[in-house]
Amino acid sequence: MNADEAQAVQLVSGQQLLIPFGEDAHLVWTRTNGQTAAVGLIRQGNKTLNVSADGQERVVRFLSAQKAEKLLRKLREKGKFQEFEGKLAQRGKRIDKVRVLFDETNKIAILGIASEGNAEKIAHQVRIKVKAGKDDEPEDGAEPAIQATACGQASGEAVPAGAKMQPLYVPPSDGGILEGGYEGPQICTSQWGYDYLCTSRTPMISLSTTSLTVPQTFITQQTQASFVIWNGGGGRLSGTVSVPAPFSIVSGASFSLLPGQPQEVVVKFSSATAGSFSKGITISSNAGSKTVSATGIAHKVSFSPATLDFGSGLLVLREQCNNMGACGLRTEKVGLPIEKTLTVKNEGSVSVTLTLSTSAPYQIVSAWPSLAPGQSAQVTLRFDPNESGSFTGNVQVGINGGQGNVTSSPLVGVAHKIEIEPAELNFGIVIVGTTKDQKLTVKNQGVTTVPLTVSTAVPLSIESESTFTLASSESREVTVRIAPTTSGTLSNNIRFTAGSASITIPTYTQAMTYQEYWQIMFEVYNIARQQGQAGFAIWNTSQILSLAGFPELTQGELQGLWESFDAVASGSLPPEVVQAVEILRTILPEQLQEWLWALVIAEREGRFEEEYAYLVPLGLDRYIQALQLLYSLEEQQAKEMLRDYVEVLARTPGRSWEEVISELQQGGEYDKALAIYEAWFRSQGFPPDQARKKAEEQARLFFFAYAKALAKTGSDADQFERDVNTVLDYLLGLLGNPSKAGQLLNQLLSVLQEISKEQALIQNKALIRTLAQGIIEGWGVENIRQSILVKDKNTGIEKRVVVDIILRDQDYWLEGAQRMVDALFLVNFFTCTGSCDQYGGHIFEWFIAVAAGIDSLLQQYGANFGIIAGLIVDPVNYDQIDEFIFNLALELHNSSAAVFVVWTSPDGQVHFVCIGGGCQQMSAAQRRRHACLIAGKPRNCGAQEINIAKVGPISPKPILPVRITP
Repeated sequence: MNADEAQAVQLVSGQQLLIPFGEDAHLVWTRTNGQTAAVGLIRQGNKTLNVSADGQERVVRFLSAQKAEKLLRKLREKGKFQEFEGKLAQRGKRIDKVRVLFDETNKIAILGIASEGNAEKIAHQVRIKVKAGKDDEPEDGAEPAIQATACGQASGEAVPAGAKMQPLYVPPSDGGILEGGYEGPQICTSQWGYDYLCTSRTPMISLSTTSLTVPQTFITQQTQASFVIWNGGGGRLSGTVSVPAPFSIVSGASFSLLPGQPQEVVVKFSSATAGSFSKGITISSNAGSKTVSATGIAHKVSFSPATLDFGSGLLVLREQCNNMGACGLRTEKVGLPIEKTLTVKNEGSVSVTLTLSTSAPYQIVSAWPSLAPGQSAQVTLRFDPNESGSFTGNVQVGINGGQGNVTSSPLVGVAHKIEIEPAELNFGIVIVGTTKDQKLTVKNQGVTTVPLTVSTAVPLSIESESTFTLASSESREVTVRIAPTTSGTLSNNIRFTAGSASITIPTYTQAMTYQEYWQIMFEVYNIARQQGQAGFAIWNTSQILSLAGFPELTQGELQGLWESFDAVASGSLPPEVVQAVEILRTILPEQLQEWLWALVIAEREGRFEEEYAYLVPLGLDRYIQALQLLYSLEEQQAKEMLRDYVEVLARTPGRSWEEVISELQQGGEYDKALAIYEAWFRSQGFPPDQARKKAEEQARLFFFAYAKALAKTGSDADQFERDVNTVLDYLLGLLGNPSKAGQLLNQLLSVLQEISKEQALIQNKALIRTLAQGIIEGWGVENIRQSILVKDKNTGIEKRVVVDIILRDQDYWLEGAQRMVDALFLVNFFTCTGSCDQYGGHIFEWFIAVAAGIDSLLQQYGANFGIIAGLIVDPVNYDQIDEFIFNLALELHNSSAAVFVVWTSPDGQVHFVCIGGGCQQMSAAQRRRHACLIAGKPRNCGAQEINIAKVGPISPKPILPVRITP
């Protein structure tokens, strides 16, 4: 008897006892003393209403495990129970599992006891009276009644676990034995939920279906379906299940089932050939045989072409503006999406409706096809990527209502991603009969390699290579030339083609004759002059010059002035120029002067932003708008242009608008540059008045570059101003050679323009400082940042090297060798961004190239002693550059020159090493003074020399070939 199931048991004495261990009420047939009785149970919560054979109704419930344990301890204090346990021990047994049913009606605890060795079988029943209100304590003096069960001998059978039965009453007076019949239902439901004949003693095959349809699939693939066999009768049903190919049994091929017990039979279908298949599943058992018909369909489809190639499309990044005027880089799809068709054919003998799916960047456009045997359908697919790449995909084809899928032919497509800048080309004003070039930059922003072809039509032409390939991240400049033959507004296109995709870049040109051009320029000039823009000259991106602040010019004079410049024109399309002129006409000259003077005062007091914000709503915004139109600027750029001009004005000592304008035109730097340029232009043969005009404009250009650079030097401004004047004073002393003075001034101008744009700011400031210090210490200036030709003394190969400063002292006293030499001093300025050991490739190459060509340079300049120097402008410690210096020493220790490497540590201390034979010809003190000069410091700066031999050998490592721009 299973202790976890509700069981009806026959006591040896013939008394009926029901112990309901299960969850549901049970009906049990019994035979007691020749009479038949039925016992019924009704459950509510954890209590049971027990209707016994004697007709008494009792409420019973189970005791908790804790109370059952306590009751068992109390029983073991009873002599009769101790005697019972002793007898068990004699048979080698002891109490194992105990279940306690409490009869609330009669206050009796009924214990079902299983003995050790067979814990699942209840072998004894113990009954004992308990105290009122104490269901876990026996009554004082009560002794237990102990009886053995007779599970194998009782006339009643155990009810299967979970069986659900209804109460039945059979009148006792009927007497006799009833077999197989009673007044009630004959169908029972098992714990598994399956019905069976309660009264049957023989097994019976019951099936959930007699026809099994397996889901459709494709050939060589498999699908499954299942049905259920259960024992619909009594006893035990046992047997086997079999089926012929292309079906097979996955599980449930054999069974052994109790009444109402089910078993699932799983059937697999898989066929190597297409078609519809029907076979019988045979069930053989001890209750006879039955058959379930099985049906399955295998489909076959084919695809063409073998590979569906979508070709390539373009994702183009270029600037676009919305209706609100907001502009930014946006991605434009060109030649995308691309649609192609895939042919699908039903190669089987049964009609099929297919399902289609794919993954990005591919999409299904067509509806799902339904195909009769032998029929084909065209499936439209779309290739629509959002990023660059080479994409391979496929279509997953399934069966509507079926299972399994097959993969189509491969899908291949390529998306290139390029950026074209600018989004359009504006050639501005171009004179008929001349040409003008503009550049487009195209960059591969994707991961593919892009083949591109550039084309256009007259009057445009492509002057650079028109067919090229860009690797990922590679860029190429495309030079476009326009050569207008007639005046007018010209709109043309440049076409970029990659495969089947192409994109056009619009171009705009205002072609004019000289007469038409000067008419517009003259009007713009006079309007600007009337606004009081004294000395205000601005160049825009298309290299066209707008003039203001000069004495009144005639149209002819203006044209003559223009012809003295290398680059001229306005770059604004006439409609924009006209609009700017109209705006300027609404601003009174006195009002503009008042605004500018207010901004100058605010700049001097450090509150430019506050004053600017105050003036904008008062009308300054109109002036900013005019600047935007004239020079194709964003609002912020126009504001910055105005501030640059205000900063220049603010640095003059003038205390009124008139004084500021006067100082601006008569500043010391301006006067010095004017004197140098005028002497230079006169030496070139220009008449005095023309030389003066050219000099004034070039001096003004120099002064504006200087003033803007000065504004970028921050706390170094005073020193920078002194240094520039030191160089200008030196150049004034060279007026006996005006050509050299003018060329050096133009070289200085290039450096100042870089500083004003914050290009290589630290290196260029150091260049100006060292240049001025060299002049102070008596060195002459030969060149400023020039590309020079050097010849390798070993190989004879010539190459160009950029040298920042070339100085010369024809009477240089070598304190170590005690002799006078003609010394040539070459200096370059570098940044290591923290570690020359890691980033020193370009510095290393510069030293090697200059040292190899020093003999040719000395011969070129007529000198006989060379000093080569490199200043590392950002603070570094020796351990950040030691490997670089050691490798350099290995290469140059035999050089005839004195090779200096100078740096400043974070604490401000100047350090240096000197390499080569020339170092020994200088005294230690002279080397220290020279290191201070290279660092732009006074002679007594206390530079410390690092002796490589004393520091000790360093394991040389190869210098990484990383380019550092000097």
